Amino acid sequence: MKIMIKVTLLLLALVSSNASAKPSDVPYLESKQFAEDVKAHLTRGVDAQIARLTQLAPRPKTQECLAKYDGMWRTGILQLDLFYGYMNNQTSTLILDPIEAQVMTEVLTRKCVTPMAGACGFKVISKPAKQGKVEAKPTALKRTIKRYGQKQDFIIRIFTSALTERGPGNQNVQQSQKSENVWNAFLTSLGQANVVIYDGHGRYGAGPGFDTEEHPLNPDGSIERSRFERFKSGLVYTLRKPDLLMIAACDSRNHYLKEILEIAPYMSTITTTDDDQSPGAGIQTVYSVIDSLVVERCEDEMKEALALVPDRADYGPNGQVLLENFTNPAQ
Repeated sequence: MKIMIKVTLLLLALVSSNASAKPSDVPYLESKQFAEDVKAHLTRGVDAQIARLTQLAPRPKTQECLAKYDGMWRTGILQLDLFYGYMNNQTSTLILDPIEAQVMTEVLTRKCVTPMAGACGFKVISKPAKQGKVEAKPTALKRTIKRYGQKQDFIIRIFTSALTERGPGNQNVQQSQKSENVWNAFLTSLGQANVVIYDGHGRYGAGPGFDTEEHPLNPDGSIERSRFERFKSGLVYTLRKPDLLMIAACDSRNHYLKEILEIAPYMSTITTTDDDQSPGAGIQTVYSVIDSLVVERCEDEMKEALALVPDRADYGPNGQVLLENFTNPAQ
């Protein structure tokens, strides 16, 4: 994912570097204007994806599909926890996960334009910790939905890993505390939320990247996987697995899926086969999952929604987003 972030931000810089009318001593890639341009770029991408999703024709729901959603709503509340990893890049000190979280929150809280609209109409019920604070306090959103004539709440909690939008470096003690707190929240979420999504660096199979270390290595040069072992232990010791687990990271299917399914063979999963995932493709895909869950798309229809991110160009020539086991009950 790191390489694609670098390329994407460089292209954005080339397009936008002459946009500011006032000269500045601050390099463009370190300026507030650059952060605003990145946010605008991500928002345009999500808006384009929303337009594509509205063209999907609804399909009849199978009994297996209805049972899947009834199971997800079993308590009257559907909780989706979205965790953004520490999204550093090679082009700028800008850290992308706070910006992606802002864009996602703004899009999800827009007014719904039709009664059947998907991922919109959410209300902010809890704000995140301020930048510079180490608490893993999420942005919490809620939308009340009618199912079978009963009002039920769809809750989304959005966590970010970065202490601030500008990278503090690997030795920042407060950043380490924030990363550890997000890690603990993630492990707790595996046993509590109906849907858990990780969106961030794949770290070449090292595990979820909530901290600043890019790809830890063992002395022999192999990938050090203690983070992934920690993730697997968290999944092992949960009494009930998530109804759906999504790992939106570079080549997550090859790096992680086999070992995850050894722990939870019937759990629904979404993984990717891309080598370099761009933030633009990532946020569009995560939005498509949330939208699909709100309108209760069945497996084939959700796969169609996931394939709508423009010809998968941002995922490389062979990149795919793969939904599996969706109509099987979680164990």
